[in-house]
Amino acid sequence: MPVADDDLPDWNDIAEPIAVNESSGAFVAMLSEQVLDYERAARSLVMMMISAHHHRGLLRVDIADAIDAMSSMSSADLTICGYELLHEIITWSHHD
Repeated sequence: MPVADDDLPDWNDIAEPIAVNESSGAFVAMLSEQVLDYERAARSLVMMMISAHHHRGLLRVDIADAIDAMSSMSSADLTICGYELLHEIITWSHHD
C-alpha cells in the first residue's frame, strides 16, 4: 500500500485518534501513532517506577539490569510491570 506524505504520523506530537485524510494509509498511520503513544507511556511509567524503587531501596536488582530488562519488554508487559511497581510503591508508602 503506498503511503502519501500527508499519511505519515507526526512522531513528535501526542497522537490524536483521528486520521489526517480519508486514505487507508492515513488510517494505518493514525493507528501506528496510537500504538507508539501507548508504548511511550508504558516505558515512561516503568522508568519512573524503577527510579522510585531505586531511591527507596526497594529495587531488588541493579538499576542497570532493570533498565536493560525493560528495554526488551513488549508494551503489554511494560504496562503490567509498571502497574505492579506502582502498587508496590503505594503498598510500601502505607507501611510508613
